Order: sequence, then C-alpha cells, then structure tokens
Amino acid sequence: MEELLDQVLNELKLVRSEIKELKPIKSKIEELEPIKSEIKEIIAIQAKTMLTVDGIMEKVAQNTGHLAEITEKLDAIERGMNFIKLKQLETEEDVFSLKGVLTGGLKSK
Repeated sequence: MEELLDQVLNELKLVRSEIKELKPIKSKIEELEPIKSEIKEIIAIQAKTMLTVDGIMEKVAQNTGHLAEITEKLDAIERGMNFIKLKQLETEEDVFSLKGVLTGGLKSK
C-alpha cells in the first residue's frame, strides 16, 4: 500500500512538473489569440475581396462581349460606308461619262 502511495506521489510530481512546463506554452497561446482573430478577419476580408474580384471579372467579360458586338457593328457600318463611297464613285464616273457624251455631242453639233 505504501508503495502504491509512493508511486501515486511520484506520478503527481511528474504531472506537476509537466504542468509547470506547459504554463509558459499556455501563456504564449493566449498571447497568440488576438493574432488568430486578426487572421480570421483578414481571411474574411480576402473572401469578400475575391467575391468582388469575381464580380468585376464577370462585368469585364460582359463588357468585352458588348465591345465585340459594338466592334462588329462598327465594322458593318464601315463596310456600308465603303460600299456607299464605291457606289458614289461609280455614279460620279457615270455622270462624267454622260457629261462627256453630252458635251462631246454638243460640241460636234
């Protein structure tokens, strides 16, 4: 029985010494608690930022699509203007030819 008590006392001494060793670690952990909460806040802000960035990227993609549509329309307008210029030149040539025929015809008479 006495041996058992001695063994228990020795175990208690070991536990006490381990507790003494753990106390500084516990205080260090307690010192780190505010940093832990700051890190959580930073992670939350980062998550919100990523959502914002995702939203911006979506808007950029939409705008890029709109710009592509606008570019296509501008290209179509440019082709139309070139066609009109071409027709105008053809018409001017026809007018000059007609004028030449008329003027030439008038001079010869």
